[in-house]
Amino acid sequence: MAAPLLEPWLALPRIDSPVRLVDSGADLDGLFDMPDGSTLTVASVAPATGDLHTARWRGTGDVGFYPASTIKWITAAMAVGWMDQHDMSPETVIQLGDERPATMRELILSSLMMSDNDAFNTLQESVGFAETYAAMKNWGVQHSMIRRHFTRPHWNHSRPIRVTHPDGQTAEIAERPAVDIPLNLDPRPAPLGNPESNYFTSVDFVGCGAATLMGPTRDATYFPLLTQGLSWSNQNYVREGLTQLTGELDSRPAFATLAKPGWWPPDGANSELAYIYDATQDRHYFLAVYAQGTNDEARVEMNKAARAVFGAIHRGELELTSQA
Repeated sequence: MAAPLLEPWLALPRIDSPVRLVDSGADLDGLFDMPDGSTLTVASVAPATGDLHTARWRGTGDVGFYPASTIKWITAAMAVGWMDQHDMSPETVIQLGDERPATMRELILSSLMMSDNDAFNTLQESVGFAETYAAMKNWGVQHSMIRRHFTRPHWNHSRPIRVTHPDGQTAEIAERPAVDIPLNLDPRPAPLGNPESNYFTSVDFVGCGAATLMGPTRDATYFPLLTQGLSWSNQNYVREGLTQLTGELDSRPAFATLAKPGWWPPDGANSELAYIYDATQDRHYFLAVYAQGTNDEARVEMNKAARAVFGAIHRGELELTSQA
């Protein structure tokens, strides 16, 4: 028997087409409960095709919400591809306007591990809003959008970017004009009452997570920067729930996770996107959850949901497979 990969996500199928989501027909509704306005989608990856066999709690996968910092997963994935386009290494320094210069390593890891908003703003401005929009459409995203900075609400263009390579050579990337990106494809309530807000659904988060770990991003030279940051990101309530489950079940299941959480204090909600490798069953999953409540309440709800879903899987009560 071959030794398990230290980085199990590298065993995911490699795909070039949009991720295909297939309804598994599995019922999550009796496994746990969350406050109204919450949403959860879980998917198992078909090893041969990369299809996602999905289940949605109470059918909420298309419920839209403000995604907070969870979008940093997507921006960091765009950034490692952008590095190859401009022949950058992790030690390449970029500077936008008169802001503090920083290496690509600092920007990506700070954005993912510590959820640094300034690092995110720099990365998102660098990779481009129109480019992110196009990439997400290619991944099969239906209703979700990254269309603004956190601290510069109406900033969706790019200033010139000064690039300094480790050998001292410099270059400049030209500024991009502002872009007019629709919030979503059909009329839905604007998160927080702001029609220019970032907007996501749990189904689209699951699709984005799968596309970035199984699609062309995985071929990027510095793809490990993305997974390194996701493996060390802070405040992972899904991961906490899986750790608790390991101690609760006699079978002692083992999980490896990559995750990016988000928290928005004004409405007291948490979101999280997680890739989960079930080492005991050698299965790959994606889980996206958004829980209403205070930070402490959302932590309890996300822990509970993760334990309930994967506990049911290990007790043989839940199977995410295609109904086709």
